[in-house]
Amino acid sequence: MIRGYVTSRCFGGLCIPVPAQNSCLRELARARSVAYALPPLEHKFENCYMQLFTVLNTADQGDMVAMYSVTMLPINNHKKMNHIDSIARKKDLTLYFILEGIECLSLKSISNIISSYKIREMYSGLHKLDLALVRDQIATLQMLND
Repeated sequence: MIRGYVTSRCFGGLCIPVPAQNSCLRELARARSVAYALPPLEHKFENCYMQLFTVLNTADQGDMVAMYSVTMLPINNHKKMNHIDSIARKKDLTLYFILEGIECLSLKSISNIISSYKIREMYSGLHKLDLALVRDQIATLQMLND
């Protein structure tokens, strides 16, 4: 079964309408000839990932959790990323990111892609760069590379 995750927030500099995200997820399920569970819509609040954790926690052992992009993850929050990775590994979940065309069993295996997005985000916001953000990004990169 493919369990989807969608959000109405912008991510990675993109604003993809929820119906378009769902269309891509349904196409993935159709192409793989597996069932697709219509995802709950993530809350609009910034840095809210309640529905992502709901999808992860309700997924059955060995399910696939798919979303449009890696940038939908809380890539700047070390604790949340670690928790997502822990749930995925414990349940043997496959994570799939449509835009990047990546399938993985652990966020650690795609740490280079996560790092590139984090660096891009950091450089695009240099005018508002703060030390706490840099420390958190370094901690996340270290966690992913351990």
